[in-house]
Amino acid sequence: MNSLRTIYDVTFNLDYTNIIDPRIPLITDTLLAGYDCLSNRDFSGRGNHFTWNGGYNAQGAILLNDADHIIQTPVIERDEMTVIGCWNLAANANNASLVNNLDTSSASYRGGRISKLSGGNGQFDIATGNAGSLNSISTGVAGGWTVRAWSWNSTTLREILHSGSVGSSVNMSARAKNVSRGYSVNGVPAGVSGGSISAGAQGTLGFLLFYNEFMDLAVAKSRMDTVATIIGGRGQFVP
Repeated sequence: MNSLRTIYDVTFNLDYTNIIDPRIPLITDTLLAGYDCLSNRDFSGRGNHFTWNGGYNAQGAILLNDADHIIQTPVIERDEMTVIGCWNLAANANNASLVNNLDTSSASYRGGRISKLSGGNGQFDIATGNAGSLNSISTGVAGGWTVRAWSWNSTTLREILHSGSVGSSVNMSARAKNVSRGYSVNGVPAGVSGGSISAGAQGTLGFLLFYNEFMDLAVAKSRMDTVATIIGGRGQFVP
């Protein structure tokens, strides 16, 4: 039996980059939680969704300085950590707690925090285990769309710029993890001893990633490039 085959001279112009999830390069076995901030969902596959009462726009999670806009994650600090954040924060005079699991409730300080200080300046503090004693670096966090990686282990804390170079770093002789509380983002809840800076910021959180990894510079750059490309697809340029 002969079959009839019809051939149509048609070209389909399909953009397959719109079919492939652009977050895939960010998903590794070290990803503790990945937030694209268009919802509270964690795309790592670990189910570490965050909780809050805030809302979203086309660029990400809308940040304001009130209790409803504090993001609470279930992510617990590990021996090796990297946080990649991409946001657009107002460079005002207000101090704000951006990412925080610092515990100052006892003489043995634990955990750490990324804070926004006056203007576009910021600071990352890691507890040493002693009261009032912190390992600290300066970092840029505000004044437009910004992507940064902060990576640390038992001996080193460093800021990694989008270029893949080290912005600032400090060698640590002591570090005390906080394994009793997940990271709070954009402020510290009432009743939590998270240090003297507890307010939230004003702006937009576009992306936030937590890795159980002291990240290689080239790897950090590649992942920040991916984040910047995703945010670019939302109409925002990330330098």
